[in-house]
Amino acid sequence: MLDFIDLQVIRIEGIEYDPADLSVSLITDSKCIGKVYPLSQANEMNPIRIPSLCYLQFVTKIVSHQEQIISSVTLQTQILPKEGYQWVPLFQCSNDLIYSFPKEIGPIKLLIYIKSKRPLSPVQEITENSEQGSEINSSMTFREETMPELKFSNGSIDEKEREEKQAYYSLRIIELEQTIQRDRFNFNEELIRSGQEYKKAIDQISIELEIYKAKSKNFQKLIDEFKEENEELRAKLEQEKEKTNAAEENLQKNILKSKMSENSLLKILEKKDADLFDLRDQIKVLKNENQELQDRNKIIQNQKCSVQTKLSPSLKNSGTKSNKENTQKKIALMSQKNQSKLKMTLIKH
Repeated sequence: MLDFIDLQVIRIEGIEYDPADLSVSLITDSKCIGKVYPLSQANEMNPIRIPSLCYLQFVTKIVSHQEQIISSVTLQTQILPKEGYQWVPLFQCSNDLIYSFPKEIGPIKLLIYIKSKRPLSPVQEITENSEQGSEINSSMTFREETMPELKFSNGSIDEKEREEKQAYYSLRIIELEQTIQRDRFNFNEELIRSGQEYKKAIDQISIELEIYKAKSKNFQKLIDEFKEENEELRAKLEQEKEKTNAAEENLQKNILKSKMSENSLLKILEKKDADLFDLRDQIKVLKNENQELQDRNKIIQNQKCSVQTKLSPSLKNSGTKSNKENTQKKIALMSQKNQSKLKMTLIKH
């Protein structure tokens, strides 16, 4: 006969979430053998029956967050007390196996109650290993097969003992029927809740999909606007390039013209400088010639004065006016010739 444990989840501490939004699953051999939800009503629920020799894992989840796992613990059922309350530590990591209960339980912990730890009866062992759909039939078959054995070999039977056994097995059948109904009810509730959660998830996905579509449209609109702006900028860039090229060409032309003008001016300046040097030389020559003419003029004037001085006694002696006039004409004529000669020299230079 297999031993079993009736275990009840009381409450959880150290978790910041609402207990009404938390669930605790009991897992053994990778199978969920019981689930408590919500934890706010855990102390009102029926105990969960588990094997007394197994590895048992408690897993806490947030129901509203797609049953996200927030803590867990794995232990051997041998370390559980036979009966009474027990605090079980919970861990927020994958390394959650314990071999004994520590003296000081951490901040996150689960309170459980071990109602009993006893062996299964033959009927219980049969019903625990049977399928839910065949439990009633199996029990009825067990009853039918067992009842004939109550007779003695001489055909007599104690009526009171027979009635007690019949009542006992009838109660067991009723308990099995209630268990099946309760499990079926829990299964339906779980199915309805799962359907609601799936519908909620689908609705949420639909909303997110619509939001994504709206964002995609906005992104596409922004992309189109960006493309238009990009094309406009490209056109403006081409125009600016053309303007820049034209300006560069004009600048090159102006630079070339400036260089040509500069070269022409340099040539003109060089020519003017040469002409200036020539004029300076000519001026020097003219100054020298002018000085010579002035010197000659002085000599002529001196000669004139000397002639007049020499002629004045003879004029006085002659007493004739005509000789005096002839002499003055000769002097004036010589002066005019000297001045004409000076002008011709200046014109030539």
